[in-house]
Amino acid sequence: MLFCEMADELLNLRVHNRLSSQLLSRLLALRHWNELKLAKRSGVARSVVSAHLSGQRPIRPQHLAAYLRVLDRHERAAFLSTWLRDNLDHELIRDLLDGTKTDSMPALEENRRRMLDWWATAIAHDSKLAKTFNHLY
Repeated sequence: MLFCEMADELLNLRVHNRLSSQLLSRLLALRHWNELKLAKRSGVARSVVSAHLSGQRPIRPQHLAAYLRVLDRHERAAFLSTWLRDNLDHELIRDLLDGTKTDSMPALEENRRRMLDWWATAIAHDSKLAKTFNHLY
């Protein structure tokens, strides 16, 4: 009976931030940072950073913005990309990144990279933009 209850609990556990927590962990390692340093730099409580990295708590838009502010340009785009994949439907992501395609940007991948860079930089500068995603997931 106890085994069945434990199995039910395990099935109900949801791991959040599968991709973004892995990438954030790798970025911390590359920077030789720990959770405390990320918490201090981003302004996110250490316990929240720990919960994000372990997948116990979803990364909400306000925390996304805080993390993006402490990352460099390439890291921001990569982190936003993984966060979007963790939180949004593939169709929504495609619409978000492909919606501004023009004839002057024929390469779809180049356009997506530019849009990720634009969104990540904009969110890092104005955390209110991150709240836009609240309505999408």
